[in-house]
Amino acid sequence: QDSAALMRSYDYEGQLYSLHGRHDQAIASFRKFFNYHQRTGKLQFYMFNNLAKAFYESNQLDSTIKYLEMSEEWGKQTDKRHVRTLSELDMLSDAYASKGDFRKAWLIKTKQYEDFKTSTLELQREKMAEISTKYETQKKDHDIQMLTSTNTLNRQILVQQRWIFVILFVLLVFALVFTYKMYKEKLL
Repeated sequence: QDSAALMRSYDYEGQLYSLHGRHDQAIASFRKFFNYHQRTGKLQFYMFNNLAKAFYESNQLDSTIKYLEMSEEWGKQTDKRHVRTLSELDMLSDAYASKGDFRKAWLIKTKQYEDFKTSTLELQREKMAEISTKYETQKKDHDIQMLTSTNTLNRQILVQQRWIFVILFVLLVFALVFTYKMYKEKLL
């Protein structure tokens, strides 16, 4: 537990060194953090990327490429799915371009564009599905509200019809009684 806390402090220290442009010290801190997690089997993608970024900022392009490629390979070996972020692909492409390998830089930029296009389309589909769901929900809520008000109105109409029927029945009874009385009076 204490060693994990110490390692987190190396990670934070590396980030702080990176912010202040002290890249060699950042690399040393990130390496300690990375090596500890590699020994304990608790690597994460961001650990590769932090180290790669520190190497990139200190213009050690081979090491940048090595750690970015290692993260991809590690993901395949451990069955951990990782979609490279645009910034990771950007860093990898820039590293290859800085080394003069423009073909690889272009291939990575092409992949970056394809990934961006795919993620944008997925995002649009998700948003459309969300909007469609909201629309359907609102439509159903509106339909439920309309049915509720229609049912309320129908109940009121039924109550009115019952009262009208009762009143007409009472009037009919009175009319029959009155007619019966008149008929009896005529007979007498």
